[in-house]
Amino acid sequence: MKKLFIVAIGLWAVTVMSVAGRERFVTAWNEGVGSLEVNGNGKGGAISWIEERGHVVVEFDLIEGWGGISRGGWERVTYRIVHCDENWEQSQLMEWEYMRGFQDLVVTEMESGKGTTVSYTHYSLSLPGEDVELQVSGNYAVQFFRETGEWLATCCFCLCEDGVAITGSVTGNTLKDTYSGSQQLDFSITTGKLGQGVMEKALQVTVYKNGRRDNAVRNVKPSAIANNRFDYVNLRELVFTAGNEFRRCEFLTPRGQGMRVEAIGLFEGLYHVTLTKDKPRQVYLYDRDMNGSFLINCLSCRFPSVEADYFFVHFRLASPLLTAGDVYLSGSFSGYAFNETNKMHYDTEQGCYEQYLLLKQGQYNYEYLYLPWGNDYALTAPIEGDFHQTENEYSIYVYYRPFGEKYDRLVAVQVIKK
Repeated sequence: MKKLFIVAIGLWAVTVMSVAGRERFVTAWNEGVGSLEVNGNGKGGAISWIEERGHVVVEFDLIEGWGGISRGGWERVTYRIVHCDENWEQSQLMEWEYMRGFQDLVVTEMESGKGTTVSYTHYSLSLPGEDVELQVSGNYAVQFFRETGEWLATCCFCLCEDGVAITGSVTGNTLKDTYSGSQQLDFSITTGKLGQGVMEKALQVTVYKNGRRDNAVRNVKPSAIANNRFDYVNLRELVFTAGNEFRRCEFLTPRGQGMRVEAIGLFEGLYHVTLTKDKPRQVYLYDRDMNGSFLINCLSCRFPSVEADYFFVHFRLASPLLTAGDVYLSGSFSGYAFNETNKMHYDTEQGCYEQYLLLKQGQYNYEYLYLPWGNDYALTAPIEGDFHQTENEYSIYVYYRPFGEKYDRLVAVQVIKK
């Protein structure tokens, strides 16, 4: 078996499907699923690399009373593993070709929340495990179900081979503008163990910025090919809007104010956190953010996964009404999804956008994205601004499918930071 690495693509609680040849993830999780995340070997970050004997860990909570979840959040949860092609459609492989083990197994690692105002049960699944072994590289989706068969969520991750190298850089000097609001990504792929004579059409390259999928660039073609090296340099499709640093907030205790917390109080037995009112940003603001990630944490607790409580967190954005589109909260915690849960609603009397979410105690990165009606690509410029100095993460995925192969092998992944 080839030496493989596991790459966690962050939290995408989604239905896996393809629309018009483009990758599209439709958020459809049960509202009782909270704090869903996938990490490589328990490590955070947008991409986690694990050596052959490593694993990914999927964690989530089932919250009592939400989405029909039973008392205390106790449910019999089963899971299935699906192998996907590079478009995130189910691949042609039969189950026995991509895994050893059984489907519809029960998630057995679970523990009730301790001393919290919101009752929940925490679930954890490690893959590969004693009952499941993955056989080939590529894209995988783990689907979770209730005992009734109701679909709960899907988490996506990748299993990556080694032996192919990617080097690259990011600059503010782009084909679109010079040190203004854009960033240019340039990179090269050395085919390494794939050997000489790799055909261009056998390689498929996808690039993500900060884990967002709406701005993914797919099927990138090289600007030059020499021997076993493919160069992707000075390509207009690899010019990205730069955005701004993510905003941050934290609420680690109900007994004191955290970062950007204006007020916190207990109402009808549940904690509500009101964040300081945000404003559109006209200048670049440096901050040591987590590029959209979140971290579950709480003060004076040893095991945040079961000791952290859930708070209703109220977000507010002071802004004139944007009449040609909608504003969404975005970040890893939201699955980067454009749905009603993450959509901001405008209060004409207050002159601001508002939304509240039930979030587990911790530290969160977020931003406000503007999605023009009829578009599937959200903009940072109207609210966050675009500044070439912004520190972003660009994730490059290289798939290889030679003639006659039944599936897309994932042969390289690289994260390049500005």
